[in-house]
Amino acid sequence: MELAWLKKRLSHLSPQDRRTLVDRSDISLPLTQQASLLAIPRSTLYYTPVVDQNDIRIINAIDEIYTHYPFYGARRIYYELSTTHGISACRDHISRLMRVMGIEAIYPKPRKALFLSQPSKEHVIYPYLLHHLIITRPNQV
Repeated sequence: MELAWLKKRLSHLSPQDRRTLVDRSDISLPLTQQASLLAIPRSTLYYTPVVDQNDIRIINAIDEIYTHYPFYGARRIYYELSTTHGISACRDHISRLMRVMGIEAIYPKPRKALFLSQPSKEHVIYPYLLHHLIITRPNQV
């Protein structure tokens, strides 16, 4: 009964937050029971991420290029890496690493508006007077 209550109380937490609640030093409650109570897969408790040293070298080079040229996208960074740094990596891999780093090229983004063209601020927008009128015959309006 208490276990269902505990699961319900912890359901709003993200999986990363629930993973931090695991106590590996507690011998009275095994890891398998802790994982089931927290509703996370047991395999996540044993997983250790593998860090590729080549990716770290590429990330450092991307960071250096992006610091000098923040308007470069993945294609231009790929060209810079291959010509000046001597690093060979495909453009998709560079694009993925840029996403992981949280960087993107600085460029003018499209303006979000209700209209396709941007009216001037002085332009008067007239109300549409026929939106409540039901038109049933020709030449009514």
